[in-house]
Amino acid sequence: MSEISVSRGRDKHPPPSLPEAGFVDDPYAELLKAAEEALAWMRDCEPKGEDRYEREAGIRVRLRRAIRKARSGGR
Repeated sequence: MSEISVSRGRDKHPPPSLPEAGFVDDPYAELLKAAEEALAWMRDCEPKGEDRYEREAGIRVRLRRAIRKARSGGR
């Protein structure tokens, strides 16, 4: 999980990691992690070294897979 930049006026502390928040061995953990990554990326104004559309497509694919896995009970 990346730190949130203080210089941009964001929160000084990043949100807790999944294990710290109590999401261990949870079928929704992968979904939450993918959503956390998507939010962290969206907070960053300019992704470095990646094409924006490729990055967005990758996030959508990971979120869809995580949603399917969570709906099937983690299988």
